[in-house]
Amino acid sequence: MYVQVIAVNERGLSIASTSNIEGALVQTVPSELVQLIRGADTSATQIQVIWSAPQNGGSSIISYQLDVLNASGSWIEVVGNSTGNYLGLSYTLTVGIVAGNTYQFRIRAYNKWGWGAYTSVSTSILAASVPSQVQNA
Repeated sequence: MYVQVIAVNERGLSIASTSNIEGALVQTVPSELVQLIRGADTSATQIQVIWSAPQNGGSSIISYQLDVLNASGSWIEVVGNSTGNYLGLSYTLTVGIVAGNTYQFRIRAYNKWGWGAYTSVSTSILAASVPSQVQNA
């Protein structure tokens, strides 16, 4: 489909613009990211979360905002919005981790059009190391 534009005012109609044969580029906020996953560097003292870049809405991603759910049920920003832009596709949280506790995260992306929607809350990520290799008895 081709588009032409005509302006109208009290004096009449303008001449139609040239046909747009390339289509329109619609730009929006970034799409919702795919679910966060537990990173291989997760241990009893740190939690690593990994994500994939979303569709950017036609504008480069400027930042991601990662939040963690605290024990009282409030979301706490870990990185990204008030802490400055963050463009990594993973993050390792090392402060306040208690071995054996579980943690939940959410993330969203930002471009020049604004913040995209948060992901669904991540599945609980346990602060624990991968078990060591079983030795012969």
